[in-house]
Amino acid sequence: MGYLSTSGAYLWHGDKVLVMKRAGHRRIWPNKYAGVGGRIELGENPLDACYREIEEETGLTRADILTLELLYITIRQTNGELRHNYHFFGTTTRTDVIDTNEGQLMWVDENELLELGLIPNPKAFLTRYLTRNAADRALYVGVSEIQSDCLNITFIKCEDFER
Repeated sequence: MGYLSTSGAYLWHGDKVLVMKRAGHRRIWPNKYAGVGGRIELGENPLDACYREIEEETGLTRADILTLELLYITIRQTNGELRHNYHFFGTTTRTDVIDTNEGQLMWVDENELLELGLIPNPKAFLTRYLTRNAADRALYVGVSEIQSDCLNITFIKCEDFER
């Protein structure tokens, strides 16, 4: 079995969220929407990978990011490969972003986010994020599965047992 770790972000500026419509030439999920992010390099931690991917794909630097929190980790098995994804949520001071060959970056209204053609996994955790109690900043771990031809993610709060 192979393993793949990714780190990605959804960045807010006011009520706008930065998303990428993946380029049509992409092998996985072409022309679908998601946040920015990518593979975690060997020896890299998820937070550093997220900042690196944000800068590579948007031109936004750490100094442009006001907050960046890890709120969801999802796990799924695809084609004999175990994939675990770290999903960060944050705010940024800037909205000007660079052009990238990975897809088209755009700022969308938060209330329109779920109406986009999102990749199924992000749609599931974004639905949860957008309907949560705003004070809930806990980390959740989710396992993805297909039920009745639909993706379902079962989330469990990840709590510290060292009390």
